[in-house]
Amino acid sequence: MIQENIKKKWYENFPIPHTYVIVFSLIIMAGIATYLIPGGKYQKKNITYKINGVVKSRNVIDPVSYKKVSSVPQNPWLTIKSIMEGMKHHDTVGIIFFILIIGGAFGIVTKTRAVEAALAGLVTKLGNKEKLIIPSVMIAFSIGGATFGMCEETIPFIAMVVPMAMKLGYDSITGVAMVYIGAMIGFATAFLNPFTVGIAQGIAQIKIFSGFGYRFGLWIFFTGFTIFWVMRYAAKVKANPESSLMYELDKKKKESNKHSDTPEFNIGRKLVLIMIAIAFLLIIYGAIKLDWYIDEMVAIFFSLGIISGLINRLPLNTMAESFAKGCSDIANAAIIIGFAKTVLVLLENGKVMDTILHSVSTVVGKLPAILSIQCMYIFQTLTNFFVPSGSGQAALTMPIMAPLADMVNITRQTAVLAYQFGDGFSNMIIPTSAVTIAAIGMAGIPWGKWAKWIFPLMVIYFILGALLLIPPTLLMWNG
Repeated sequence: MIQENIKKKWYENFPIPHTYVIVFSLIIMAGIATYLIPGGKYQKKNITYKINGVVKSRNVIDPVSYKKVSSVPQNPWLTIKSIMEGMKHHDTVGIIFFILIIGGAFGIVTKTRAVEAALAGLVTKLGNKEKLIIPSVMIAFSIGGATFGMCEETIPFIAMVVPMAMKLGYDSITGVAMVYIGAMIGFATAFLNPFTVGIAQGIAQIKIFSGFGYRFGLWIFFTGFTIFWVMRYAAKVKANPESSLMYELDKKKKESNKHSDTPEFNIGRKLVLIMIAIAFLLIIYGAIKLDWYIDEMVAIFFSLGIISGLINRLPLNTMAESFAKGCSDIANAAIIIGFAKTVLVLLENGKVMDTILHSVSTVVGKLPAILSIQCMYIFQTLTNFFVPSGSGQAALTMPIMAPLADMVNITRQTAVLAYQFGDGFSNMIIPTSAVTIAAIGMAGIPWGKWAKWIFPLMVIYFILGALLLIPPTLLMWNG
């Protein structure tokens, strides 16, 4: 027993607090911060830029407009009230209802047992080739993240891939990693993502999608490394299922979904699989070509759930009950998303967010180039905790970081890369990211367990990012 404890990594000995404990602690800290940090305010201005010949506009801060204002301390009553503001925030409410309806729709799909029947046949046919599933899925999603900014679109796929991963002898963490980490490593090292690279470069006033070569090399390196990491973990879990942080919870899932018979893969269930494929293709096409987002995805997947139930002749009451159960299974993640947004609401209401931004930029501007780029990277990472939207963070920070890069002899291209890394890597772990909470919530993974699993990978990502910012800084990389 003593030897087993010694073998444990240091971070595995820490108790895992419940996600609500973590988020409420952050809310309290944000409320206290409004008493300690002086108030400040930037004015905003509208700018235009082009992406692929299309003129875009964005409301960004004016970097020379900062002025001190009186802070508005958020007392305990205001802090509690702000929770509802977080729930109703325009960045939050859409995501909350999106995952609730997606959960409900897949509740109906699950009731048809179409996926279960298909997976049973797939596992039999794969034999020893199941190892190819992980790299194939991860490369596909990484390409999606790197090209059209696939992010929220991963959530429905998780409902499909997690059961497959568990059928293959892995765990639910492996299933989420295949989809979400695959997409997010592509997102973090993107070479054509219009929502991060395109917007940041437009605001920084450099050629859109320039610097393609170095970014493409980064994408290949990080995607390859991430696939290796996930495959190594998956092999460990398959060899010893009890090594998984999700062992007990996954065991309960398997027992609750256990049926005495393997469902027949009949024509009705085959049609459901075809409908699922069509739905995913429509979502991908719509996201790339038609600028679709949450409203359209909800319409597609809600229709998928209803049609799947009708095809398999489920009674209307059964469909309604399945939809309600699917919603309830994901409701916990939906609530956490609103709580997490409260942290940013408090800092904005307290008028201290801009003070933090201004203070950091002042410090960075006094350092040599090598240290400045690392400070920019750290700052972008920390900012992402409060503004986990790639385009939102670009609008907030790039108007300051771009001219600051000129002052400390760093190219604006390198400053954009620091923003990319800071925004992309940390998205995979921060509890304030609505998509992260929704992704792991779809798989029933508590944030504490997810954070414990992904923490070592985040440390490696962060160190690699810091090292890979040095060559472009020294070489004055402009792409």
